[in-house]
Formats: sequence, C-alpha cells, structure tokens
Amino acid sequence: MRIFESLGWLEHHENDLYTLTEDAYLIEHIPNDIESLYSLEIDSLSFKQEPLHPWHVLLGRSLKGWDGAETWMCHFLDGCLAIPLLSVLEHLTIEMPR
Repeated sequence: MRIFESLGWLEHHENDLYTLTEDAYLIEHIPNDIESLYSLEIDSLSFKQEPLHPWHVLLGRSLKGWDGAETWMCHFLDGCLAIPLLSVLEHLTIEMPR
C-alpha cells in the first residue's frame, strides 16, 4: 500500500483506512500484462526464449518507453522488470576469457 501512497494514488487515514485520490486514475497506465512477470518461473526468464514470450514482449515495451507513458511511469514500470531481470542475471553462468 505504501508504494501507491507514495505515488499519490492512495491516502492513508486513521484505523488503517485508505481512499483513492484524484491521481488514482493513473493506474490505468499500468499495462494489464505486467502481472505476467510475477507468474513466470525464474528458469523461464531466459534471453533465449521466443520473441513473443511475455518476458521479451515487456522488455521490448520498456525499451520503447512503455507506449509513450510519462517518464515517472516508465521508471515505475522499469522497476517492475528489475527484480525478475536481476534474478535471471544472478543465475547466468558467464565464461570469462583466460
């Protein structure tokens, strides 16, 4: 809830009540398929996957600026990609030349 509060989409009140703010409509800029990142298994997040794999589709959208989204929203969405990307990089075996 804190992330939405920090984005200005929610307001926190006493007794742990939250209400939407005027800026809550900005949630519409989050792509519906972004949640597919969190349902993918780490082993499936490979750079060798087919071009239409959800990973590649979302990475491509990131590279293109998330379909013209505002800069702050691009940063937010890129952050959604960061954890799965870091997990993939952690599991890669990189051979260094001798």
